[in-house]
Amino acid sequence: MNKEHIYIFFISISTLGLYGQQESTIDSFNQLELQSDTLEIQRGRVAYSIRAGIDISRPIITMTNDNFSGFEVVGDVQISEKVSVAVEIGNETKTIQSEQINFTSGGSFLKGGFDFKISQTIKGLNNQIFLGVRFGKSIHSQQVNHYIIWNKNRFWPEKEVTSSNAIKKYESLSANWLEIIGGVKTEVLPNIFMAFSIRLNHLLSDNVPDNFDNLFIPGFNKKTDNNKFGAGFNYTLSYALPIYFNKSSKQKKSKTNKD
Repeated sequence: MNKEHIYIFFISISTLGLYGQQESTIDSFNQLELQSDTLEIQRGRVAYSIRAGIDISRPIITMTNDNFSGFEVVGDVQISEKVSVAVEIGNETKTIQSEQINFTSGGSFLKGGFDFKISQTIKGLNNQIFLGVRFGKSIHSQQVNHYIIWNKNRFWPEKEVTSSNAIKKYESLSANWLEIIGGVKTEVLPNIFMAFSIRLNHLLSDNVPDNFDNLFIPGFNKKTDNNKFGAGFNYTLSYALPIYFNKSSKQKKSKTNKD
């Protein structure tokens, strides 16, 4: 079973579980949610949240692909009804055969930015469609494992080189990029959220090693000479801690201070 089938199976099971749980509980909770929402409006209370979790797609890829290992921790803080500040920290190591060269790229990355809620997916449930933007930075290394000398004469076999001045590790490399994100967040259990997002990346700058290139950048994905765009996705599981405050009391305090 390849990776794509595993992803489809995993997402299908999660989705079926989500809607099964929602359909079985929505009738019993609708009246309670309505009463609770009405009470919160009367009291003037506003609920924001702090969310923390992990990207569960990377452990799946790590288990199914011997040439990859990685993890990512995610978090966001809601600062208004529709805006959240988001942070993502992770590490990736990947071995790639690119044409004549076999190399391993590994390092850490940090992303920061904002998520903007644009709509609710299901009325009455805590689900949302969102757009986001991130600025990403990586600190990584590139290890050349071996390469093949191409021979124009087909009579002589190609030679694999495993020991030369070019077989070395390039340290202290870095890259900066911008990400545009679109995704869906779904509350599968009270305060437990699953989110799926697709990312389009644009490389802003990178520190290129001598006689080599950043062919794979942790957190960004593949890079080519003629294309500074990349793409990726993440599939996260997180816990949200709701924080309530009294909006009317804040307004009263603000008026009192002005007076």
